[in-house]
Amino acid sequence: MDITGLLAAILVVSMLGIAASRNAGPMTAPMPGERVLEIKLGVLFRALSQRVNIMAVLIVLAIGSGAFGETWISPALFTLAVIGLIGVVLVPSRYVFTTKGVSPNRATFRPWSDFTGWTESGSVFGLHSDSRLSSIRLYAGGRDHEAVKRVLTRFLGGNRGTRRQRGVRT
Repeated sequence: MDITGLLAAILVVSMLGIAASRNAGPMTAPMPGERVLEIKLGVLFRALSQRVNIMAVLIVLAIGSGAFGETWISPALFTLAVIGLIGVVLVPSRYVFTTKGVSPNRATFRPWSDFTGWTESGSVFGLHSDSRLSSIRLYAGGRDHEAVKRVLTRFLGGNRGTRRQRGVRT
């Protein structure tokens, strides 16, 4: 194996590791407070929550497979990466809501004070913060949808925090 093949393997395995660390990491974030609600995510919602990681790996695979130049990802590594992505999506995931905050994945716990409000659009709940990068999306459908709405109303208020649009002054 030449250096290009080794670097490609390191890149793909690292990207899969980053994706897997959200739901299958070796350590779980502490969750203070009493558990109010726990929701298990279906496969579609797990894929949506991993969409950026999935797209990043697929782009690297497309580029490395010779779509835009030389091939530097072997067919075996390509197959391993696709199987790894499927495995990442199949790992069970859940949201845990406590009296102190929300855990959108095993690696993260966010206190309610981080959020200024929330919005709802279909099966997507947006928990908004003053900092754009601090906002998160939660996916809940069916009977879980109403339960999440009740918890968010209880801890973040019922006004559902309308977001300001960029470039619009109030």
